[in-house]
Amino acid sequence: MDLRNKRIIITGATSGIGQQLMYMLSKYEGTKIIAVGRRMRNIPIAMNIIPFKADISLKKNIDELFDFAIEKLGGIDIFISNAGYSYFHTHQHAQWKDFDNIFKTNVLASIYITKKMLDLHLNTAKEFMVAITVSCIAKVHLPTNPVYIASKSALDGFIRTVKYEFPPQGKIVGIYPARVKHTNFFEDMISGQKVEMPGTVQTPKQVAKAIIRGFEKNKKTIYTAPFSRITIYLFNVFPFILKWYSNRINKKNIAVSNN
Repeated sequence: MDLRNKRIIITGATSGIGQQLMYMLSKYEGTKIIAVGRRMRNIPIAMNIIPFKADISLKKNIDELFDFAIEKLGGIDIFISNAGYSYFHTHQHAQWKDFDNIFKTNVLASIYITKKMLDLHLNTAKEFMVAITVSCIAKVHLPTNPVYIASKSALDGFIRTVKYEFPPQGKIVGIYPARVKHTNFFEDMISGQKVEMPGTVQTPKQVAKAIIRGFEKNKKTIYTAPFSRITIYLFNVFPFILKWYSNRINKKNIAVSNN
């Protein structure tokens, strides 16, 4: 996809991957970006970046965001649903409010955004794209965070099936990062200690660069870390490797929680 002159919305744009995508995409000729987040202080003042403060776990806020985008930009060519809710407890510690928060933010918001984009482009021939940040953890289930994995697996299944409802001029893209450096996403919120997580560690900038390369090459599935696809394949074809690795992670996390 040619990223020039595109009208773009990015959720989760105030930090991490979303912030880096905002910076990089704003440099393309003619792009106009609505940067969505809860904290506006991290949104730069720029001619082609428009801040929008919102909690996208709420339906009314997504509706208001679409109305705002149509008013300010005249339409939406690319919607990057990147905002995510981190949750890295054991299931034993989880509460109903945690289930509610994580699924509203990580799953329901992206599902509703996709519907809104399909409705918006129902009678148009203009090229459009919905991109959703999932996670490699949706492809390989490890014993670290069952509620979070459940939310990302739900997204993965949604993307795999809803793509058949997209018209020829539209597409949905699944983005699968591994671990991302310089964020608190892997901080255990109960103990304050680090939990063991799999995968290559990348900076948000590296992830954003890989995503943009994937957009430009018209990929429908983007793995941002080198060898992620191969690792996932090996885990699924040789389940004894996954079992060994899962046991290793579980023992490490038990040791951390007992200290």
